[in-house]
Amino acid sequence: MLKFYTNDTTILATFEDFITTVFVIIDDLYRCYAPPEVAKRRHALDTKLSDSKIITVSLCGELAGIDSENAWYSFSEHMKELCKERNSLYEKQNDLKGQKQKIEKSLER
Repeated sequence: MLKFYTNDTTILATFEDFITTVFVIIDDLYRCYAPPEVAKRRHALDTKLSDSKIITVSLCGELAGIDSENAWYSFSEHMKELCKERNSLYEKQNDLKGQKQKIEKSLER
């Protein structure tokens, strides 16, 4: 039986944070409660995704209303594109900060 000793609350700002949190919990539970014959089965180390990741993807997909593999694939491709856009925005922001610092240094002289 699981016992939670504190009432800590964490606010999850994004779906990515939610997925990460769910994965950590599932992975911990899997390591504690999966029978050895399942966790250490033949070819388990050769798989592309761990059992914990598969359970996480399935659970998060169901909670998000994604009911098929094709829909999950489309969603994940959309998330990849959003991440690329966000990263390029961060890079542009960092470039602007660098340019601002150069200008400020040249004005100080």
